[in-house]
Amino acid sequence: MQVSQVLKNKGHNLITAKPGEPIWGVLRRYQTNQIGVLVITDDDEQLIGLLGERDILNGLIHHGRKLLDEPVRAVMRGDVATCIPGDSLDKVEQMMTTKRSRHIPVIEDEKVLGIISLGDVVKARLDAEEMENKVLRDMARARR
Repeated sequence: MQVSQVLKNKGHNLITAKPGEPIWGVLRRYQTNQIGVLVITDDDEQLIGLLGERDILNGLIHHGRKLLDEPVRAVMRGDVATCIPGDSLDKVEQMMTTKRSRHIPVIEDEKVLGIISLGDVVKARLDAEEMENKVLRDMARARR
C-alpha cells in the first residue's frame, strides 16, 4: 500500500502552527484535534519542523514554566524525515523505525499534504490482513 492511499482514507486534515507562536497558544490544538504532533510551517506553508507532545515535555524540563511563553521554535524538531505520496508503507515504517519518529509528513511540490502516523501504518496493516483473511475464507467456502 502507498502513502497516497492512507491519506485518501484518513483525509488531509493538517493541524499546523508557525514557529513564532507561543507554546501556550498552540497547546489547545492538541486536545481539540486529538493529535500528538503539530506540523510547523513557514508563511509559504512549507515544512520547517514538527512539535510533538514529547518535545513540549522535554522543553518543560529545560525551560520550566517559562516554556509556555517561549515560541514554538524553541523546542520544535527541525530535522524531520519526510515521505512522498508514492512511497510504500514499508518504506515509511522503516523510516519511522530508523529515525525513531512516530510521525512522518507527506510532501509534494514542497507543500505538506498530510502526515502519516505510526497508528495509520498499523491500521493499514490490520485492514490489509483483514481483507486477505476474508478473501481466503471466501475461497475456502467456494471450494466446499
